[in-house]
Amino acid sequence: MRRPPSLAIMLAGALGFAALSACQVELRRVNVREERLRAIDRAQAEQALELTVVNEDGSITLNSTRPEHLVAHLRHHLVLGSVDLIHDQLFADAAKQIYSDQRLDSHDAVHWLIANQRDVLLLLNRMTNGVSSPDVVSQPMSNGWRLRIAPHLERAFRFTTLDMVREDGQFKLLLIS
Repeated sequence: MRRPPSLAIMLAGALGFAALSACQVELRRVNVREERLRAIDRAQAEQALELTVVNEDGSITLNSTRPEHLVAHLRHHLVLGSVDLIHDQLFADAAKQIYSDQRLDSHDAVHWLIANQRDVLLLLNRMTNGVSSPDVVSQPMSNGWRLRIAPHLERAFRFTTLDMVREDGQFKLLLIS
């Protein structure tokens, strides 16, 4: 099967040899641009991988430096049923303290999420883009954010609000209501 001529050869035939050099320069520019885009894609992929770090001992560390990260981690680990991971790394200490003050096990909060998984996931799915979604109203709180379903969509959801706080540079779940 015959290979089609390259763009540079076609142009060189039409414009002469001088055009060949110009075409080669332009093709090099295109290749450099493509390589830069690939490097950006690799960097973004590496950054995404850093949101979930598998430590040398096999344990997992979840990084939630933005509200969107917390929403994504909650969605993912709620589906997996990762009770301990959600409890230990995604729940705010303040939320755990509320349970402790009432002499309740704070793991019950994670079990509540799992028992209400369908409705919680509907909320989290809508909030996937976090503060940048037009369907979500975001409000800063003293030490975090409140993400709320936009008023025109509230009737479609059982839960409409997700409160989160920052602890040690990480966003953690405070309340879903």
